[in-house]
Amino acid sequence: EVEARSRELSAEAGHPVTGFEVFVSKSRQGDTDTREWTYVRKDGSTLPVKLVVSPIRDSRDRITGFLGIAQDIRAQKQAEAALVAANRVLEHQIGVAQSARQEFESLFALAPGALLVVDAGGRIIKANTQAHELFDYPQGDLPGHSIEDLIPVDLRGRHTALRGQYMQAPSPRLMASQRVLAGLKHDGTRFLGEITLSPLLINEAPCTIAIVRDVTQQKQAQETLALAKEQAESASRAKSEFVANMSHEIRTPLNVVLGTAQLLEKLDLNEQQHRYVDMIRTAGQSLLARRSTVCIP
Repeated sequence: EVEARSRELSAEAGHPVTGFEVFVSKSRQGDTDTREWTYVRKDGSTLPVKLVVSPIRDSRDRITGFLGIAQDIRAQKQAEAALVAANRVLEHQIGVAQSARQEFESLFALAPGALLVVDAGGRIIKANTQAHELFDYPQGDLPGHSIEDLIPVDLRGRHTALRGQYMQAPSPRLMASQRVLAGLKHDGTRFLGEITLSPLLINEAPCTIAIVRDVTQQKQAQETLALAKEQAESASRAKSEFVANMSHEIRTPLNVVLGTAQLLEKLDLNEQQHRYVDMIRTAGQSLLARRSTVCIP
C-alpha cells in the first residue's frame, strides 16, 4: 500500500515521495489528508482504518509535527461487503426465485450495520433489526415511514433537496466524509451519523439502500483530540514566547557583566584575580552562545 501510494504521489509531485513522506506529504502542504490504510498489529493480524493526518504548527505557523487519527472501519467494511452482496442478489435475482429472496433476507438481517431500503419518493420499504435499534423504533415499524422522519426537523428541507439530487444521478458514495450528518431517534434524540448509499432496482423501480452508522462517540473523540492538539500548540507557543522573553531579559545584564569583566582585565590584577575574571568572561560568553541555540521539545 505504501509503495502504491508512493507511486501516485511521486507522479503527482514530479519528484520521488517515499517513506514517511507518503503519509505526511499532503499535510506538509497545509492540507488534512484522509485515506484508508491497512494497519498491521503486533500479532501479525491486519486492521482496516481511515487515517486522518493534519499538521501541527508553532507560534510562527511553521509545521513542527503531525497529528494522526485512525478510525477502525472493520464494521463499515463488513457492512459494505454485505451491501454489495445484497445488491448483487437484488439486481440479478430478486423477483426471479424464492431462494434469491431468502438469500437477500438473510444477508439483510445479518448485516453488521443498520440497513434501510428507500424508494425514489423517500419512503422506507425495508429496514433490518439494527436499523430499528439504531433509530429506537419498534421492530417492523420503520417501513412505510418517510426517510425524512429520521432527520431532525431543522435539516429536513435540505435533506429532501439532497435526496432529489442523488436520485437524478445515483451512485455508490459515502456521505459525511468531510461533514457530519444528523439522525433522529424515535424519542427525539439526535445522533451524529455517517451514511453509505448505493442505488439498486427492485422490480425495475429505482431505490436506494443505505448503511447508517452512529459516529457520535468517534466525532467526540476527534474533537477531544483536536482540542488537545490546539492546547499543545498553544503550550508550545507559550514556551517559545517565554524563552524569547527570558533570553532578552538575560542578555542585557549579561552584556553589562561581560563589559565589566573586560574593564577589570585592563587593571593591574594578580594571577588569581585574572583567573577569576577569565572565569566570569568565559561563563558569560558560554551562556550567550547557549541562549542562541535554545530548543523547545
